[in-house]
Amino acid sequence: MTRQSMNFQQVIRKSGLSKKEIASRKKIKPETLSRHLSGAIRMTLDDAYEYAEILGCTPQEIFYVQDAQPVLIKNYINNNKKDPKWSTSFERVLQIENPDILYVPSYFHDNLAACVHVQRGDYDGQLSMLANSVDVVLADPIIKGYVAQSSYQAMSYISVKNMDVIDTPRETTNILMMMVYPQPNNLYSIFNPLTKGQFEGVELNWATPVCAHVLQPQIFVPDMPTFT
Repeated sequence: MTRQSMNFQQVIRKSGLSKKEIASRKKIKPETLSRHLSGAIRMTLDDAYEYAEILGCTPQEIFYVQDAQPVLIKNYINNNKKDPKWSTSFERVLQIENPDILYVPSYFHDNLAACVHVQRGDYDGQLSMLANSVDVVLADPIIKGYVAQSSYQAMSYISVKNMDVIDTPRETTNILMMMVYPQPNNLYSIFNPLTKGQFEGVELNWATPVCAHVLQPQIFVPDMPTFT
């Protein structure tokens, strides 16, 4: 049985419908449904759309496994009157132990983690559009503590060893979002293209690239939890 057919089984169980009823609604023989479930017959995209309409899900949920993705970083968006541009500061909290879980389709990679943006209740700055959005990153660099080469020259989440060398009014923890450039002696240059902030000779605990940014994840994850 393929991974896709196993996922199809799971979606059917979740729907509460019997296989006989599903086959009847799709106007196929129960044997055809069984062959789709076993992978003996390859499911077409049209099949997936028809099954999705019957089961009350998306075709992606049939084709792709809903994997448990740990929420390793929460980006709390706070008011900051010292910041003249966005009136915003970020409190980025790492939670490797017992993280919240987000169930999402894994299209590209098995080793992914989520970073969610959580807006404080009294926030009235200029970045409210980030509230509830999700950044998808590689999990291993955070968990194992290393700088991923794929973070080089890419927007990344980074952990800075010494915040004394960083002068920014928007960051209140040692976890930042920056572009990473390697330098000799295991040091790095980091740069934020939005704020134009650049710092040289920085030591990093880890760095992981932003693989995707999802502004409205609830469209893809209808039962998206509310993070606090």
